[in-house]
Amino acid sequence: MKKLTRLGTVSLGIVVASTVAGGLFGGRVLAGTSRLSDHLRIYTAIVSAVEDNYVDEVKSDRLVSSSIREMLRTLDPHSNFLEVKDYATMQERQHGSYYGLGITVQSV
Repeated sequence: MKKLTRLGTVSLGIVVASTVAGGLFGGRVLAGTSRLSDHLRIYTAIVSAVEDNYVDEVKSDRLVSSSIREMLRTLDPHSNFLEVKDYATMQERQHGSYYGLGITVQSV
């Protein structure tokens, strides 16, 4: 019975500590999310304005793909974005093994 009481006390302590930590650090995470939400809201408004007001027809998927490509290009010359078709083509060409390059290729 004493062992069960100790386990309950330890469990309660963990729950309280987790709650306090969440209260202290959770605001920072939400603040970062809020800034991202603001940026996404602006981005979405710009894409909508271009679609609605540009003189020629604009496809939103092309706008988004181009903006992602340019966003990654600003990081460094080696970061890139590939469309699904381009990624499949690259996979077909690079079906061998490579050693010592230190790169990661992933599908998102």
